[in-house]
Amino acid sequence: MLTEQQLLQQFKALPPAKQLEVINFIHTLTQTTSSEPAPIPKRLGLLRGKLTVAEDFDAPLPDDIINAFYNDRS
Repeated sequence: MLTEQQLLQQFKALPPAKQLEVINFIHTLTQTTSSEPAPIPKRLGLLRGKLTVAEDFDAPLPDDIINAFYNDRS
């Protein structure tokens, strides 16, 4: 049996909701190019509760660090 015939036979055996999923998947495959990886969806809140910010995160830096940024190193 040809691959196309097998595919059609299996597709027809699926319930309508699953057939729609297959159609959507095929559409997705035809819309992406093989040279570009599919974008990874962003998951908001992934690190919620795992990071903390110090109370003084916006406090002025010490003078020696500020000078390191602005002094000429030549």
